[in-house]
Amino acid sequence: MILTTLVNAYEIETKGIDFTVNYSLPLPADFAVDLNFQGNILMQFDVNTGEVVDDRLGTLANISDYDGSFAKFRFTANLSLSWKNFGLHNTVRYLGPVEYFKWDGGTPDDITDDLPLHEYDAVAYWNLSASVNWNKLDFSVGMDNVLDKKPAFIPGGDGNSNPNTYDFVGRYVFATASYKF
Repeated sequence: MILTTLVNAYEIETKGIDFTVNYSLPLPADFAVDLNFQGNILMQFDVNTGEVVDDRLGTLANISDYDGSFAKFRFTANLSLSWKNFGLHNTVRYLGPVEYFKWDGGTPDDITDDLPLHEYDAVAYWNLSASVNWNKLDFSVGMDNVLDKKPAFIPGGDGNSNPNTYDFVGRYVFATASYKF
């Protein structure tokens, strides 16, 4: 008899501070300014495999283990200007610098060098859009990744990068329309 029970063998311990700031300022003549800021300060991200505790703080994960970025600081900031049923929206998404180590879940001896394979600078993506609401119709047009930032090159990653962290598509323009019943 073969028994292959699934076991959640890894343990993750994190510590950090998440914060949000919202501010709305009504202006004369039906204008308004809205600001939203969401940030995260990561102070600990440890992965315990049962054999070793791996400190992932400030690193970019290998695709074969934990997919994502564990930057010490990241934020998203939104600034909107609205007038009656028209709106202009500006969004900046920031990811702090990270280091990439290739680690396959073994022991520390499996890491060939204690220096990172790559160090990646902080990156910020800038998105713009405009919207109008008319009766039950909503229209919007916009551009994401206005500065056309390229994703970081991560050897062996999914498409040689990390799509959960970096913008893969590059600059793109969009338009949407929706109707509320």
